Amino acid sequence: MAIFIDGLNFYKPSEKSADFVKGKITIHREKLIEWLQGAIKYENEKGYIKVDLLKSKPEDSAGNPREAKLYLAVNTYVAPVPKDMNETHNQDWNLEEDIDVSKLL
Repeated sequence: MAIFIDGLNFYKPSEKSADFVKGKITIHREKLIEWLQGAIKYENEKGYIKVDLLKSKPEDSAGNPREAKLYLAVNTYVAPVPKDMNETHNQDWNLEEDIDVSKLL
């Protein structure tokens, strides 16, 4: 089940937007601050909360077609601890690496 972030929303750009605009993010400062104060449980050991940009299913729960929408949700995945502690698989994101968001859309 997705964990939504109160006060942080993602929208597709309007049809009138320039080609380089891939989406819009709105922030409701008060709601986001309140949500963050209760979201310590989602922080990783470095203090980051990972957020995924996801696409909804193209049908509702009854199977009726609908427009798929993009949304933001907390990434709660925790890598399993390797049985062999000598294994070195780094599952963390490189937060200093630039990501081309246009390839996600």
